[in-house]
Amino acid sequence: MIEKLQPFIHTPLHEEREVAQFYVELYDRAGNTIGEYEQDEDDVLQRVQFFIDDAPQQMIAAEEATRIAKQVVAALDTRALKLDALISYDTHYLAIFEETDERFQLSLPNTGAHISINGDGQLLGASFFHEPYTVKYPEQMISQEEANERLQTLPLMKRAIDLEHETYTYMRDHYVLGVHVDGTIYNIQDDGGLTIQYVPVTASATHESVEQLMLQEIGQHISVAQDTSIEGVKHYYIVQQHEDEAYTLDLSSFDDVDDDVLDFDMEGDRLVELQHSGIDLPEGVLIARAEQLVQALVGDEAVHYVREQTDGMAELLAASPFYAQMEPPEEVTYRFLYTVDDVLLHDKPIEISLHRSTGVAIEVVHHVVPYDVIRNLQKPAINLEEANAIARNVATMQRAFMRTSIEENLYDLAYLIDYPNSPTGGAINRIDAHTGAITYIDGDEEQF
Repeated sequence: MIEKLQPFIHTPLHEEREVAQFYVELYDRAGNTIGEYEQDEDDVLQRVQFFIDDAPQQMIAAEEATRIAKQVVAALDTRALKLDALISYDTHYLAIFEETDERFQLSLPNTGAHISINGDGQLLGASFFHEPYTVKYPEQMISQEEANERLQTLPLMKRAIDLEHETYTYMRDHYVLGVHVDGTIYNIQDDGGLTIQYVPVTASATHESVEQLMLQEIGQHISVAQDTSIEGVKHYYIVQQHEDEAYTLDLSSFDDVDDDVLDFDMEGDRLVELQHSGIDLPEGVLIARAEQLVQALVGDEAVHYVREQTDGMAELLAASPFYAQMEPPEEVTYRFLYTVDDVLLHDKPIEISLHRSTGVAIEVVHHVVPYDVIRNLQKPAINLEEANAIARNVATMQRAFMRTSIEENLYDLAYLIDYPNSPTGGAINRIDAHTGAITYIDGDEEQF
């Protein structure tokens, strides 16, 4: 393996040692660990990682990074992989290679290799995907022209509020991916059976304080602490008050100390460790307690909050290749969102974590919503349908394969939304609700 990897790393590789089954470390002449790699039981390479500086003074050109990445794949993988994308970051490049299907010669996501190239041209890391998969070919499919006609009916945008600039805007609906080859809408929630619902808060007003509702009378020496270090966030959590505790620190192994033993006291609070009784409270009881806390936090504004309910996540995680069987968590977290004019403020949630067995609210995180600001926002000059028309005018459909079942590793053909004339190469991010100007995604930046 050293002979294959050496051309892609500047430091001479001197030795390799298998330190665990299928796991090998690489060393330089001085005996320093410079990298590692993993193989499966059939000696097929799964992963390579080098421990080198990833912040060079000058980045090589994208064409050079592409050439090196292709050489890496040719040296380390026997498959005929096709370069699907090259992503440039501040300090390195990520080259994505995929296998292609036989009939349409289209890429199959997450079937090839991801190659990270340092800005000075060295190999930072590589991951190879060899899981068996199935490509499902449709017996009939709509044409490209029919797909573009269907595009004109898709809800590409949704109304949103930009609190930073105190204005309405239209954001891309990330749940809408395109259409299936039979012409039906392709929604991200189709994959894995994951669904998200928003349930209105129905709890009645309460006269109890947040602190009273959190504790549920669980005993003495328990109190509610509050962290106000983050502006715009009210953070409550329960702590256990305890008597001073004496600690002894052995200093006999230290030089230049007067005493071999140092005694000191510890004072203050510590987090509460609640015992699980083995029996969980009913889901309805826990939800009711969480909603009562919402009432205590925001009062009459509670009628504008909804509870985010995600179904199918457990099944999706269980089918993930990275899933590990674990005991059910002793806590459950409920997330509540403020809604106004059909807009959900996802970045201003109330998150409440309850102990399943006792019902105690271990933690409450309240992102404060500026209600007065929202009520006085200027209404959009462009309505939702006009925003959708603007987006559809610059979009088209592109035929591609999508993995529609993680458990079965199944790929289906679909028509996905594409923006061929995007100045950044990215999708639409937002449309100004007053001018109609389009903002495109460009990595972590936005351009108009």
